[in-house]
Amino acid sequence: MKKILLTLTILGLSTLCANAGEFTVADSVSQEYLENNGYSSSAVEIVGRSRARAKGEEYNGYVDRSLFRNRGGWFGGFLRYTDPSLDNDSFMNHNIKYYPTTNDL
Repeated sequence: MKKILLTLTILGLSTLCANAGEFTVADSVSQEYLENNGYSSSAVEIVGRSRARAKGEEYNGYVDRSLFRNRGGWFGGFLRYTDPSLDNDSFMNHNIKYYPTTNDL
């Protein structure tokens, strides 16, 4: 009787351990997992952009295009060109060039 009880206990515990491997690496970097575990929206976007770049795909995240419209004519465009702190959606969204350009200013 003790052998049967011991065998059933081992079989029962082995079935519980089989379900523990359901969480995969792909799940750990999914957008839902990161949002539900308290990561900021910026961190979720960085992970998404990094994964898309590593796969060679286009990143299709949320971008508010109203921030990048031409407001103020040529003078507004000049101010946006000279302002280094302006968000122009180039963070992790550009090709690396090994020679200097005007965008480096």
